[in-house]
Amino acid sequence: MAEATLDEIKGLLEQAIQKPVEKKLLIAGENEGDEPAEVMFSDMDDELKVLYAKLEIVQKEGQNLQANANFKLEQNTILQNAYSAAIKEKLAKGDEPVEAEVVEDEPNGKSKD
Repeated sequence: MAEATLDEIKGLLEQAIQKPVEKKLLIAGENEGDEPAEVMFSDMDDELKVLYAKLEIVQKEGQNLQANANFKLEQNTILQNAYSAAIKEKLAKGDEPVEAEVVEDEPNGKSKD
């Protein structure tokens, strides 16, 4: 295997370190089929930047809600399956014949302890 030169390593590191991507907002066209308009974050005035930041916060909250809901649904499904399996197991045991235990009374109404 060939050894990499220092310049090759520097080049790979520069490729690995990405420059931050500027935020942009895609605004859907008014009519179906229209191309969305692209607005760069740096081109927005302060009021639009605040609105954009609020939009990002709300979107993140929505993603968190969705993730939490999916997790809870998965937990619920696991519990449902566990309870169903327990019921099936109990019903299967109920089909087996049950042997009666014979208990004899002691004279004078006293039982063994």
